[in-house]
Amino acid sequence: MFRRDIRTVCRQNVERVVIKNQYCNSHPTIDKSFQELMTVKNQEYYEQLFEPYPDVVTLDEFRAMLGGIGETTARKILHGNHIKYFFIRSAYRIPKVWVIEYVLSDHYAQYRQELKVQV
Repeated sequence: MFRRDIRTVCRQNVERVVIKNQYCNSHPTIDKSFQELMTVKNQEYYEQLFEPYPDVVTLDEFRAMLGGIGETTARKILHGNHIKYFFIRSAYRIPKVWVIEYVLSDHYAQYRQELKVQV
């Protein structure tokens, strides 16, 4: 396919293409602006998805946001420095913005393949 054809195919399928689509993101002809567009669309999607949650979530709410992962798994994510958090008076506090950043990160894209449940 020509460079223009690949962009056209990917842009026509913007709603169906995820940020980690193997073909579109690994192909060298896809420009950076398209990837930024996909990130913005995904960020808006997760902002709407997580709207019912408070601005700062607890560990249990964080687990629910990620599809009901276990407590040990959630703590491994936190202690692995994959997501920023506050530890205040023996309780984890995670701003919702940081949860969205984590869900859009490369680590989560790789890690969700291993999870039994997915967002």
